[in-house]
Amino acid sequence: MAWKSKLILPFAKRASAKLLYEASHAIAYQEKIMQALVRQARDTQIGRELGFDTIRSYTDFKNQIPIRDYERMRLYIDAIVAGKSNILWPGRPRYFAKSSGTTSGVAMKKSSTSRKWMRTSSAA
Repeated sequence: MAWKSKLILPFAKRASAKLLYEASHAIAYQEKIMQALVRQARDTQIGRELGFDTIRSYTDFKNQIPIRDYERMRLYIDAIVAGKSNILWPGRPRYFAKSSGTTSGVAMKKSSTSRKWMRTSSAA
């Protein structure tokens, strides 16, 4: 075995063991991330309306959070575009992404994006 392989082998074994451990506990990790996201958004307008402070499990989340299309979210999006904060996520977004999706008959949809959201979603 080459010296580089010998040097890297302990790190590769540790990384492999960590990956296998995390994969075998994926549901628990997902639940933990979901709880962190719900906790962060509980004091937003939508968090208060939907009772985020009472969500303790995926089942609670599934039962309390309705599936909504863009049109049902439009009032929230419009409030954010108008400059209001703490609507769907803490603070005010720095960016708006535009989507040219064709669902619900809207030609151009807006999606808010903040640095905090980007950090949180990349960690997930």
